[in-house]
Amino acid sequence: MVDTVANQSIQCSISSAAPLTSLNLIGGDNITISGSKFPYSLTNNDIEINFADAQKTKCIPQDSYTDNLVCMTEAFNEETSKSAEFDMIIKINGLVITNALKGTMKPATKSGFSLIPDSASPVLKTKIRI
Repeated sequence: MVDTVANQSIQCSISSAAPLTSLNLIGGDNITISGSKFPYSLTNNDIEINFADAQKTKCIPQDSYTDNLVCMTEAFNEETSKSAEFDMIIKINGLVITNALKGTMKPATKSGFSLIPDSASPVLKTKIRI
């Protein structure tokens, strides 16, 4: 007797995500999506997360557990995305997960780097030949 194994489609459910407001236009925000029946690992699973902007900006999966999924946003188009709100499209192993998640962008580009104090004078070293 030969045992057969059939693939089954299991619909994940999404309850919330954070943060979804004031997302940085230059990307780098880690968004934690909460719900149930997510893949317990990124290995051997095809997870695609995009925003519904013109460029279909990606949110790259970083970690997956059965009750949450973490992704990091890529850079958005700064000119067309300021203060905009975009739906999130989540596809896991070919199935689109129905959700009502919307991400809202910051009204201005914010750099992720700061320098304290505001300026610095570098010390230059030179070799003197005698």
